[in-house]
Amino acid sequence: MFMMSCMIARKCTTKAEIDAALAVRRAVFVDEQKIDAALEFDGRDGEAAHVAAFDGEKVVGAARILAEDESAEIGRLAVLAEYRRRGIGTMIMREAECMVRLMGLRTAIIHAQSPVVEMYGKLGYDITSMEFIEAGIPHIEMRKRLPAASTVMCHLCGTVNRFLSERDREVVCPRCGYRMTGRDLLQVM
Repeated sequence: MFMMSCMIARKCTTKAEIDAALAVRRAVFVDEQKIDAALEFDGRDGEAAHVAAFDGEKVVGAARILAEDESAEIGRLAVLAEYRRRGIGTMIMREAECMVRLMGLRTAIIHAQSPVVEMYGKLGYDITSMEFIEAGIPHIEMRKRLPAASTVMCHLCGTVNRFLSERDREVVCPRCGYRMTGRDLLQVM
């Protein structure tokens, strides 16, 4: 979970959080950018993982992740107008990339609206297509190769656990509850 002062980005875990994330997308893409709701809500949200940025309890940004073979498409990144230019999009992308890594996938693909290609470039994404039109807006496909998640074996029960060293300060074994920190995490398999 990535934090920024009182803001955090994390996976949506309840229907209410997913609904709030979809409401942000509706406000940005349908209401503000005038994209047809049928294009924005394409029927794939049920199979997606959703990431949201929270200002307290309020969802102020969102994105979705769709696993596609050996890669994941991170898409529909939206931040409410009054929250833009504060690094929230970057925070959401970092959390989404962590989720992709935990899925065991190594490549993130995005369809970036042309005006924000530079932001994704700063996050390490490379341009992999010519400009194309999607939902009436110029886009460019970009990709980023992600490092693999690390693994560590629980000292109590032997369960192999996956973690992301730059995100996790500790790993709690889901099987026995042992908290692995510090020295345990230095013994990465």
